Amino acid sequence: IDTDMVAVGDFAIVDNEWLMVTAISGSTITFARGVLDTVPAAHASGTRIYFVEPHYISHEYVTGETAQLRLLPKTGRGELSVTSASTLSRSIQQRFIRPYPPGNVKINGAAYPAAVAGDITISWANRNRVTQTANVVKQTDGNISPETGQTTTIRIYGGASLTTLRKTFSGLTGTSQSWTLAQIATDGASLDGRIKLEIESTRTDSSGTFTSLYKHAIETDRAGYGLQYGNYYGGI
Repeated sequence: IDTDMVAVGDFAIVDNEWLMVTAISGSTITFARGVLDTVPAAHASGTRIYFVEPHYISHEYVTGETAQLRLLPKTGRGELSVTSASTLSRSIQQRFIRPYPPGNVKINGAAYPAAVAGDITISWANRNRVTQTANVVKQTDGNISPETGQTTTIRIYGGASLTTLRKTFSGLTGTSQSWTLAQIATDGASLDGRIKLEIESTRTDSSGTFTSLYKHAIETDRAGYGLQYGNYYGGI
């Protein structure tokens, strides 16, 4: 609806993920995924995408407060009255002060691989909410020097429902971390045919510790001897 009003560079939102329009061709719109402080996420078929225009609210809210807003649509027949509008409630989550999550996440050199074999190496690009003000940084852009006190945390889950925590790497200051086959065996994950990785940022300063509002959640199969027999035949 009204896609003729959309332009390259505009923002959009689907569920909690922010997007940026990078190309328009007829009725097809191409986006940069997971911009600002969000990450690429899965969305159900048919989920609505909203295109966003800038609007500023001067009222200030504090941590833990619930903002209550009413939207008043305006058409040729007039504006919806305040008393008829539904109240929208949103909890304040310190979004402004939280670090941006890492970008350009790859597993064994690939973004969102269907399967991985052997040692697992996770790489990423740091982000910086303070310096990312001149332009929008895409997920695929390179590393940016992080804020002082900012680190990366990785959690790896396995088990039948991918809810068993197998490994945590925290306080990471670089841009890559390996999980070797020897470590995988020691951590009890040698038989997990599928794993889930969560990757987020944390920043600590004199006012406290803050974690990125959103985190990457990537699932992938593991291939190799004794794993995924009939699918990858011991490799990928």
